[in-house]
Formats: sequence, C-alpha cells, structure tokens
Amino acid sequence: MRILFVSQEMPPETDWGGIGTYVDVLSEALAAKGAEVHVLSVVDQQPASRSEAAGVTVHRYCLPPVLRPALYAPESWLRILLAVSVARLVPRLGLEADVVECPEWMAEGLGLSLRGRLPLVVRLHSSARQLFRYAGKGVHLHGLDGRLAARLEEASAKRANVIVSTRANLDEVRGWMRLDQLALHAIPYPVRLPQVSPMPRTGTPRVTFVGRLEPRKGPELVLRAVPKVLAAVPDARFTFVGRDVVAPGAMPSSGWLLREAQRLGVAGAIELTGQLDRAGVEQQLRRATVCTFPSRWESFGNAVAEASAVGRPAVVSDIPAFRDLVQDGVTGRIVQLDDHDGWAEALIELLRDRERAQAAGEAGAAHIARISDPARVADLTLAAHEHAIERWARSERAGAGFV
Repeated sequence: MRILFVSQEMPPETDWGGIGTYVDVLSEALAAKGAEVHVLSVVDQQPASRSEAAGVTVHRYCLPPVLRPALYAPESWLRILLAVSVARLVPRLGLEADVVECPEWMAEGLGLSLRGRLPLVVRLHSSARQLFRYAGKGVHLHGLDGRLAARLEEASAKRANVIVSTRANLDEVRGWMRLDQLALHAIPYPVRLPQVSPMPRTGTPRVTFVGRLEPRKGPELVLRAVPKVLAAVPDARFTFVGRDVVAPGAMPSSGWLLREAQRLGVAGAIELTGQLDRAGVEQQLRRATVCTFPSRWESFGNAVAEASAVGRPAVVSDIPAFRDLVQDGVTGRIVQLDDHDGWAEALIELLRDRERAQAAGEAGAAHIARISDPARVADLTLAAHEHAIERWARSERAGAGFV
C-alpha cells in the first residue's frame, strides 16, 4: 500500500508537538510493515526538500507568499491557504497514493476532500473548537474567526471517508459532529517503547512535568502542590520540561511560574529546563521518581504514555483520555483537577515509597506496551486505510448525510 501523510509537523525540522510525534512514529512502523510511506509537509517559509529515512520519504514545501488578510480572520485564512496549497501539491508529487491521511487540525485535508479523487482518512488530534477556549485564539470579530476556523476543520473531517482517533476523543465529538459510526476507527497513538529504566533507589526524589507551559496543560496545579509536598518530603525537587507559551501582551509562562514559585517560597525546589529534544526529554523522565500531568483536556496524552513507557508512575488529571492510559492505584494516580490537596497527597504517597513507585512504573510500562506498541497501531491503521479505500469506492463520507 502506498500511503501519503499530510502534516505540517514532521521531525526534525518541524517537530512541534503530538501530531509530529504521531506521524513520525507511525510512518516508520508502517514502512516496517512493507508499506510505501510518504509525508507531505507544507509550512510557511520552509525550504523545499526531499529526504528519506527509515523507509519514509518526506517532501517539504513552503506556503506561497500571497497576500494574507491577517487583521480580521488570520486563523481561517491560514487554513484556507494551507488546504488549497496541499490540494495543489499532492498531484505534483506523482505518487498515485492508495490513501491519504491528514489531521483535522488546520484543515489540511479540506481541499483534497472537496476534490474527492483519493481515499481520505482524517485523524482527529485536537481541533480548533477543542483548543481555542484554552489558547485564546480566534477571537477577532467577536469570535467569527474562531468559529469559521472550527467549521473548516470539521468540514475536512466530515468529507473524509474514514475518521480515526482515540476512543475518548471519538466519544466526545461524534455526536456534535454528526459522524457516521461505521466510518470511525478507535486507534491509540503509537509510542516508541524504550527500555524500562530502573527506579533510582537513592538520591533526590523528583517530580517531573512534561508539556508546554500553557493553561491547558495545568503546570500551575503542580506548582501549587509544592509547599505541601515539601512539608512532607523536604528534599523533593520539581522539574518542568517544556517550551514557553506566550499570549499577546502577556508575561512568558516560565516567568509567571517562577514568580509564583517565589511568592510561594519554593523557588529553590523548582527547575525549568525549557524545550528539549527527544533524548533530553527521555533523560528527564529517567531522572524522575514520579511524573505528573494535570491537563485540562487532551485527545491522548503522548507525554503520559512516554513517561509510563520509561517505567515511571504517572499522577494525572481525571479526564477521559488519561483514564485509558493510567490505572488508578496500579500504574499511577488519577486526581480531580480541583482537588488541590489530592495532587499533593498523590505525589507524597509515591515519593515516600519508592518500591511502590517502581511497581507502578513497571505496571505502567507493560500497560502502554499493550495498547500503544507501534506495530500494533500500524496494523490497526492499515485496516482503517483499507476501509477508507472501500468507502471511497462507494462514495461514502464520514459525516452523516454527506455524499
């Protein structure tokens, strides 16, 4: 099977987040299964190039330098420009792909879906409708930009032949998006499975947060648990791994966190590493005694899965995506977002008992290996892609009532 992934995010040049990690890991796993895999990345000001690694060919192009009316609808206009650019570039690749997979984010597959010339799979990662309420984007003209951006993404998904996503995300969106149940495939994210790292028996007990320093990820919830944790485990240290997220006119998030740490009198126990590469993140996970992820919303939770895969217990917020990744009391702890004492107590429990933390970490690694092994996810993906080819031949769309 010849598969074309369309994604702005593709390491190493555009390694921005979860979508890039997903495409990177899955494309290699599919190539290992014998598929011919290509990735098209269209990014503003990106030099054109073609490269091959691990059996995956990556085609990089830049967006055309056309006039962009950014004042009134920057989010919507960028999605339209990207969708048109992708639709024009795919035929020029000369691949004759059997199936194309695009993310719903940024509506990259909208132009392809309107043309309907190729079987199309859309992966629901995290949409404008789900993210804008946390990021403060799309507010121009009283939110018209945000609403239009969301509609463009949803149209790209509804016009696809098959939709794939996590079970939790499909449960959340299939009703209000009016999706055809027969077009949906619940597939977890693939996770590279490193060697499980033994829990450090001695040394500084360490709590590690991995994720962008933004409200959706909830780093401030960890910070506010620090005084109570230090009262019980005075030598504990807290590491925040992730890049700054800066809203227009606002203080950088790292600056706010440090100022809050000083206000709480715990700045000496806090370390901010900034953004790290894959090796750097894995090193920080291996240093940890326990990892914590207080996100307010996720479609999956790559960082949670990666921490568990290394063999570290995870303390996470009680959101649907995390309930699939963490078994409360077995592989870590699940805590209500607004239970401030609960966050501290869960961290103290695992910091004080390293044998329990090690057992939870080992159980977590086994759990992630069962659900997110790249070879298993590749098999599920190939089945979904075959289904998309069948539905495309019958002109069946994923949106209820779409033809």
